Amino acid sequence: MNHVYPPGPPNDTFGMRHLAAMRDDLMRFCSRLQRRYGDVAWFRLGPLDCFHLTHPDHVHEVLVEKSKSFRKPTRLKQVFGRFEGQGLVVSDGDLWLRQRRLVQPAFQPAQMAGFVEPITELTREMLREWGDTATIDFAAEMRRLTLRIVARTLFSTSVDDAVEPLGEAVDVIQHWSMREMNRVMPWPTWLPLFGQPRVRAALKFVDSLVRRIIRERRVSLTRGADLLSQLLNAVDADGNGRGMSDRQLRDEMVTLLLAGHETSAAALTWSGWLLATHADDQERIANEVRSVLGARISEFADLPRLAPVERAFKESLRLYPPVYFLSREVADSVQIAGFHLRPKSQVFLNPYLTQRDPRWFPEPEQFDPQRFTPECEHDRPACAWFPFGAGPRACVGRSLAMLEGTLVLTTLLQQFRLQPATGQGEPTPEWQLSLHPQGGLRLNVQRR
Repeated sequence: MNHVYPPGPPNDTFGMRHLAAMRDDLMRFCSRLQRRYGDVAWFRLGPLDCFHLTHPDHVHEVLVEKSKSFRKPTRLKQVFGRFEGQGLVVSDGDLWLRQRRLVQPAFQPAQMAGFVEPITELTREMLREWGDTATIDFAAEMRRLTLRIVARTLFSTSVDDAVEPLGEAVDVIQHWSMREMNRVMPWPTWLPLFGQPRVRAALKFVDSLVRRIIRERRVSLTRGADLLSQLLNAVDADGNGRGMSDRQLRDEMVTLLLAGHETSAAALTWSGWLLATHADDQERIANEVRSVLGARISEFADLPRLAPVERAFKESLRLYPPVYFLSREVADSVQIAGFHLRPKSQVFLNPYLTQRDPRWFPEPEQFDPQRFTPECEHDRPACAWFPFGAGPRACVGRSLAMLEGTLVLTTLLQQFRLQPATGQGEPTPEWQLSLHPQGGLRLNVQRR
């Protein structure tokens, strides 16, 4: 039968020109699609139909209304499965559903309350190291801080001595993953990583560390307030009534470790830049923080009154979403945006472009935390802002990420003033696994 496609660029042999453009500058390619062809664009990569969707309603169709018709792309599974096994980011079907049921309770508000103290204390330790005034690489500081936070919230205090080598291993894995995602043909999963000793060493270090901690905790009679303890205690009440195997635990802990570090660091880095370059907003929010807390440490009960900080963090996630590009593969034939999508078609969603659309965010390039008052959020389409995804496969750690972002910025603004360092121009976004400023970010910090 004749197949009706959305508008899109001319297709060359096997779509190699499109693939080269995506590898060269993904966001320029996507911006051109949106500008020339609108909310729905179509092109081919080899034999695959590809659909680029930027309208919130179409995003909602894919991620929420018709989510059962989609799965994680094969390429993503091949690459991320190399180190995440069958964790939530990679798994599909019944396995994903069971794991999601087991993991989700660990991120409920009652559990989040126990993370306020370690997040705040680790942030205060970092601030003490800054002294009264300093010029710092803010991006590097946020990577170090968020790794310590994710290690503490996952494993309690048992890996503090391993944080530095763990950070190095995570960086190696992240860079390797991006290279593999950009290859025409990925490294086969059955082929050992010969010739890539740094990658093999990094994977071995992370795997052995996580497995050792799980073994030790299994035989221990004590349980901490960390996420590992929550997952060790979890049982599938709606399924077979059992908990996770050591293999399942290992996969989920590695997934949470890698996903919860880089994205949080990127989000906080961009938040620091936006506050540093909008002095009036920074001072207003800092004054509101001090009016709530004075000089005391944040508590869980303070969070509703720290809404101005949360709004600033949400606005940062709008302008610079760490996960700036999402992909899905069509599992079953489905209608999206009025078009028929066949199995194995690829669907690309773009938080970066959708969240900068003037239809949903007037003057979209401007930093304006007031966009996230309850009234403004209510008036926008459901998926006009989706830095954590949406629907059944939305980021399981969203509540922890928002808690971490709010508490770190609160503690920072309570004590320090941020300014761009001399010579620090507008950062250039680097489109890696997460969106971060190319070459770091130099800020002056001064104690209030």
